[in-house]
Amino acid sequence: MKEKRVNTARMMWELIKYKPGLYAANFAVFFAIFLIPVLPGLVYNDYYTRLESRDISAESVLLTIAILAGIYLIRALLLYIGAYTDSTHRFYVCNLVRYNLISYILARPGACPYTGSAGSITNSIKEDANQIEESITWTIDIIGTYTFAMLAGIILLSINWKITLIAFAPFFVLLFRSVYKELHADCETGC
Repeated sequence: MKEKRVNTARMMWELIKYKPGLYAANFAVFFAIFLIPVLPGLVYNDYYTRLESRDISAESVLLTIAILAGIYLIRALLLYIGAYTDSTHRFYVCNLVRYNLISYILARPGACPYTGSAGSITNSIKEDANQIEESITWTIDIIGTYTFAMLAGIILLSINWKITLIAFAPFFVLLFRSVYKELHADCETGC
C-alpha cells in the first residue's frame, strides 16, 4: 500500500476549520495578550510627557494608576480565558488527529501491517498528534509576537527615531553577522 503524503499547510488549515469558532476565540484572546503590553507603554509615555510639561495634577496621577491597574487586570483575565480556550482547542485538535491516525491504521488491509512494536506505534501516534497540536498553537504565538514587535518598533520610532536606531543598532549588527556566517558556511559546504 502506497503511503500518501500530506501537505502541512493544508492539514493545519483543515484542523483549524474543524472548530473555527474555537480557533478564532483562541487567536483573538492570545493576539490581545501579545498586544496588551503595548498599552502600559503608551500610558507611561503620556504620563511622562505631561510630567515634563508640568501639566500634571494629583487626579491625573490617580487616573494613570487606575488605567494601569485596569490594563493589568484585563491582561490577567485574558490569560485566564486564554488558558481555557487554548487547552480546549488543543484537546479537540489532538484527539481529532489521534482518531484519524488510528482510523487509518485500522483501515489498512491485514496484509499490510505496520512493522514495529505496539508500544512504538502508540508512542508515535501520541507524539505526532502532540507535534501537530503544538504547531497550530505556535502559529498564533508567532503572529502575535511579530505584530507586537512591529507595533512596538513603530511606537519607539515615533517617540524618538534617533535613540531607537542607536539602541537597536547592535542587535541588527549581530543579526546580519550571524546571517552572513550562516550563508558563508552554506556556500563552503555547497548547500
